[in-house]
Amino acid sequence: MTVAPSATLWHLARTRLASADGTDGDGRGVEAGGRVVAVAGPRLPAAGPEAAAVGAIHDGTVLAGAAASVEAVSAALSRAGLAHLAAHGHLSAENPLFSGIALADGPLMAYDVERLPRVPHTLVLAACDSGRSVVRTGDELMGLAVAFLARGTSQLVASVLPIPDAATTPVMVAFHERLAAGRPPAAALAEAQRAVRGDDPRTAAAAAGFVCIGAGAVPVFGRDPGRDRAAAGAG
Repeated sequence: MTVAPSATLWHLARTRLASADGTDGDGRGVEAGGRVVAVAGPRLPAAGPEAAAVGAIHDGTVLAGAAASVEAVSAALSRAGLAHLAAHGHLSAENPLFSGIALADGPLMAYDVERLPRVPHTLVLAACDSGRSVVRTGDELMGLAVAFLARGTSQLVASVLPIPDAATTPVMVAFHERLAAGRPPAAALAEAQRAVRGDDPRTAAAAAGFVCIGAGAVPVFGRDPGRDRAAAGAG
């Protein structure tokens, strides 16, 4: 299942998918040139190992420690097709544009996202409350996830709850393993959530907070094997 903050953002996310092969609005899928980047924010002991594991799964770039600065991460997001951010998250109900995630030298906020020249086609925010949005006057939705969707991200996985640091890593590793195998983000997330259901209760609780927002049905890497099998059976 994929959710959307509004019908408008859902429509934009779907229409950015020029075809069912994982391409983004620029016609470049991850395999066709979009890079993979994994970022670890400060003051989270498990963020570094999590980012390293995600980077290893996709053979991507890892930014951690002092290297995960706002400037460096912003530049990496502008070049990436798939990005994973493991960091402290903050939702500002009073001023949603000040919602953001903590990086080495300060926060990356929603208003910073609006200034990026390009955003990843698929984004994972492993941060507390990063999938939540705030309704402002005129029923306008604002928040970090909405900022990325409005700028061009088509598929976004994030948590709508506070999540424990160490317990989140197994969920994210399971998710990215399935993503790398060709599963669409929504399916990969559901399968990862089921896979950790019998693990430590904290891990199961962390998994339950994640949702897929935007499009969610298009594989990031190649075709979906399940879709291929269904097509072969139909033929």
